[in-house]
Amino acid sequence: MASLTQNSLVLVGGARQSSNKCFNTRDKRNFVGNSDNSKLRFRALALGSQRQPIREIRRHWKEENWKLWCMNPGAGELVPTVKIVHEFYKAFNDNDIEKLGQLLSPHCLYQDWIFYHPYEGKENVIGLYKLAKDALGQKIRISIDQVSDGEHHLVTTTFWHLEWEGKRLPYTNGCRFFTFEEHEGRLLISTIKGVDELPIKPGEGMLQLIKIVATALDRYPALAQVLLKSYYGSNGKHEGVDTHSDLSGKN
Repeated sequence: MASLTQNSLVLVGGARQSSNKCFNTRDKRNFVGNSDNSKLRFRALALGSQRQPIREIRRHWKEENWKLWCMNPGAGELVPTVKIVHEFYKAFNDNDIEKLGQLLSPHCLYQDWIFYHPYEGKENVIGLYKLAKDALGQKIRISIDQVSDGEHHLVTTTFWHLEWEGKRLPYTNGCRFFTFEEHEGRLLISTIKGVDELPIKPGEGMLQLIKIVATALDRYPALAQVLLKSYYGSNGKHEGVDTHSDLSGKN
């Protein structure tokens, strides 16, 4: 727990998490404390509106796996970028296009590996989300599992899944990397880059395909160089696929 020094902590029902900046979206009313000199010292413990003896806390601890919720140090509330992410998905679920537009930078970029090319500009990004909302219909909603705040509070990683009438849909997990920028005195979303789970699982077949490609590259290196150069261009990057460092907002 040494890495959690100086952070305010809340433990809530769920799976254990190791991140020291992890924001769970479930009920936050359970277990609050502060760390000082690598030791946790807990304030008066309460579940809901009633104080609970230590034996009750231990019983709940054994019954459930607990999730670690790290709040903004000293503030007792979510950092601004995490709050914006929650507002973004609420606006999407509510089909509140006006609110979505208020959260996006004019030059916002959306990129997902299921598309060959990114969507550039606020209007194009909003247009894509309109199509996505229309595809999901009225009853399927995005449910956030976790939002992790990144370096300097300008990058967040969000994990979510789809639900239909409160029931989790299989093979619908997604991950989004949000980066933020200040625009006219407001903190706005500048990029959204995603990775989605697909219902079709290639499994070990993907390893066989990789082996075939690797063998072909090794056998015909000159042809491989020509093909890769035509794909990536002179700058070494393809428009539709960025490196992992770009996904995490770092160059």
